Amino acid sequence: MFPLGMPGFFSDGGATQNMLGLGINSTVLNALQAAGKIASRSYSYWWGQMGAPENVQMDGSIVFGGYDMAKVSGTPYTKSLINPEVNCGSGMRVTISDLILGFPNGTQGSILGHKQIFACLTPDFPVLMTMPEDPYYRIFEGLTGTNNIGIGGGYGIDAPGALYPPDEVYEGSLTIELDSAFSVEVPNNLLVKAPKVNEDDGTISTNTSVREVVIFPAPGEDGETFILGRPFFSAAYLSVDYDAETFSLWKAHATEHADVVPFGDNCSMSPDDADPFDKVPPKSKENNKEPLSSRTIAVTATCSVLVVVITLAAVAFLWYIRRRKRRITASSYGNREASETSPSADSIKSGTPFEIMTSSEIQEMSTDKDPHELAVPEDPTELSTERASRVRQMRQLQGQNAPVELA
Repeated sequence: MFPLGMPGFFSDGGATQNMLGLGINSTVLNALQAAGKIASRSYSYWWGQMGAPENVQMDGSIVFGGYDMAKVSGTPYTKSLINPEVNCGSGMRVTISDLILGFPNGTQGSILGHKQIFACLTPDFPVLMTMPEDPYYRIFEGLTGTNNIGIGGGYGIDAPGALYPPDEVYEGSLTIELDSAFSVEVPNNLLVKAPKVNEDDGTISTNTSVREVVIFPAPGEDGETFILGRPFFSAAYLSVDYDAETFSLWKAHATEHADVVPFGDNCSMSPDDADPFDKVPPKSKENNKEPLSSRTIAVTATCSVLVVVITLAAVAFLWYIRRRKRRITASSYGNREASETSPSADSIKSGTPFEIMTSSEIQEMSTDKDPHELAVPEDPTELSTERASRVRQMRQLQGQNAPVELA
């Protein structure tokens, strides 16, 4: 056993061994990050199962820089860390919206009556939770029809909880609801158990003559902050990321199988190196497939979009260059072709024959609003004999039709 420890937290006063410091200024997390072993100052924690009977007990686990995907189920409940304060040294404050008793006959009873109570997650506290004796623990005993015979005195594991005769103890479950959005059910085998005590020689003994409900009826008054301690993390799985200043809770999936996923989120990482929230835990033991969550898909899609955008930009650039080259080539070819086929002024004057390029298509001549005078050759041209005869006939006709001026 190697319990967690955080400065300012209440512990049971008799730690079995040295504490593993995992507070906001944890030397362990700082050293691991500085050595490049973890990407962020983060850890995840499951207490395991320490209840009765012994055949269902299971060791817990802790992961630095990631989490164990095999031990979570459902959707994570995530909140921001607050600055450590007297009533919550861990900075992990939540709001309990209800405490619901589930009786073996299927009926239920509410301890809080839907009243909201602040609570502080305290992984090194040795009981499931504390609650003011008046009125809440009295309500618990009133609903369950039980009366405790004292408070347990064990150290390091189960203390201090309310003790009951084995045949007069509550036999149902307790559901803890947070912010009316997240809830975990603590079954009876984790809520009620035979108290364990660390002996002077280091061995752990079990007192089977009584049963202990792992809830401490505090002498405080209503309005004080509740504490959710170690046994709560048998039903819930905790992840803390000090760099992101957040913490998350899942419903715990009790298993000895491990599937550790590191924190991390960038395009160079493989899917196995993705952020712990990237993967959706398996819904059942029969379903071993692990589909990617929306965040992993989003990261993959972002990287894919970047590749597509870069590729399209390169293709567009090459298309533009080729199109520009084609325009330049076509322009130079047209100019050369026009210079080769069009007659020059010198060729017209010298009478040098030339060929005019024609087209089978009918072209409409452009119009111009301004009249133009036809050009007259500077050198007189001699008409042919046939054409000269026609001109003389036209002039004779004009002479006959010409108007006569009266004297």
